[in-house]
Amino acid sequence: MEERLGPLGEGLRELRTIRQKSMAGIASEDENKFMRDYLDNAFKGDYSQTFVKAGRTTYMFFEGNTSWNWSYVSPPALYRPCAGGEDYSISYDNLPLTAEPQAGHYQGWWKHDPKDLEGRLKGISTIDFSRALVDDAESRDGLHKHWTATTELKDDTPYPSYVNFDLGFAPRSVYKSQSTKE
Repeated sequence: MEERLGPLGEGLRELRTIRQKSMAGIASEDENKFMRDYLDNAFKGDYSQTFVKAGRTTYMFFEGNTSWNWSYVSPPALYRPCAGGEDYSISYDNLPLTAEPQAGHYQGWWKHDPKDLEGRLKGISTIDFSRALVDDAESRDGLHKHWTATTELKDDTPYPSYVNFDLGFAPRSVYKSQSTKE
């Protein structure tokens, strides 16, 4: 994260580490203050609404149009590069939430609004989300629909957010032209 995002990644890593300490009950007063200040500043300068509005506007071009095949998928709020292999569930046209805040994700020390989403957001690993995309492409269950997939995120241990594949292929320049006749 630090390599790809620089100082932003360093701050996010520190926030994650302190949040884990806080959930375990071992964060210091200074660490809890850092976390509160970081989150307060993040929400004050939150530009995600622009992103959400852009996504909604894009979807409006699709909604109701059945003249061609489309499926509009949105990743859930907790979209994580972590372990996969869980069963997923599909939700259509809504933000999937748990009924009550999940203890492992709720930091109720600064919010008291019962309508607050903290701790109630659902998520999925990148691996399971990829599987849901492929399954939808094969089944076409999401045809002409807006949908997302979620799991319980039992293991939220971070994995690298990028993967390099070595498929054993030689670079293109190594292949001989197949156009010559024998």
